[in-house]
Amino acid sequence: MAAQRRTGPVLLLDAGNALFKFPGLDDAPSRARARFVLTTMGQLQTAAMAVGARDLNAGPAWLQETAKAAKVQLLSANLEDTDRKRVLPGSSVVEAGGLRVGLLGLTAPGRHGVLVATPLLPAVRAEVTALRARKVDAVVVLAAVPYADALELARTLGADVELVIQSHEARGPSGPQQVGEGWLISSPDRGRGVGRLELDLVGEGKLRDGGEVARDKAALAHLDGQVVEVKRRIAAATAPDVKEALKNALATFQQRRRDLLEKAGHPGQGRSFELSYLGLGPDVASDPVLQAEAGKLEIPPGLH
Repeated sequence: MAAQRRTGPVLLLDAGNALFKFPGLDDAPSRARARFVLTTMGQLQTAAMAVGARDLNAGPAWLQETAKAAKVQLLSANLEDTDRKRVLPGSSVVEAGGLRVGLLGLTAPGRHGVLVATPLLPAVRAEVTALRARKVDAVVVLAAVPYADALELARTLGADVELVIQSHEARGPSGPQQVGEGWLISSPDRGRGVGRLELDLVGEGKLRDGGEVARDKAALAHLDGQVVEVKRRIAAATAPDVKEALKNALATFQQRRRDLLEKAGHPGQGRSFELSYLGLGPDVASDPVLQAEAGKLEIPPGLH
């Protein structure tokens, strides 16, 4: 997932479960593939990756060593060892486009080999509080958790975080989903697409979907046009009944305009985001060097 401002640099993020194709799969070809994916993420300067269940197939020591070599920041606020000690940083703060963005990683609750991922909400609340104390402009949760858990996170956290980006099941790309006051985005499965998320955090108020902002802006422009037209017709009308009917219509349009502004604030002013996806199919050109390396790592059929 890439987040950026229109005039700022790109911030590459990964919501987890990117390294191994299937849960529990851990053989030499699979490790080679996972190492290639992680190394490439580092070359692309990925800012952070949440640790998902499939990322732990080869164990925490292998993952941490490989990520360190690739220079990829791993995050999990709820992953602990048998002594109940946190294994990884829960969050980090990065700068992009003049903004300070707090990134928070979560792992699906349950046992993952020698590690245990604890319940989500206590861990995430502590990290959000710490990030807000560091005066970040936005908090993005990278949630490598089941969709149902991510829904509950977005609903419960609400406006305390800007976005929850989820990855766990083999889900296709979907549009942003508003859950109460929170926003949830499910990332594409296994690198088959790239999400482009443009954040505009200038102004105040609740974060809004840029598509909704555009629709409200168009509706406001339409109402403004109707108001101007009705006023013109009122000035030209001579019959009292016609003038009265036009005044009633004018009052209706003006009330709709007030309702729209009360609901959304002035469209185009305030914080918003726009999400789009690029499907990585045969019509998208590949880097020839990376493609050649990837071709060497294909697991022959029947080996798993």
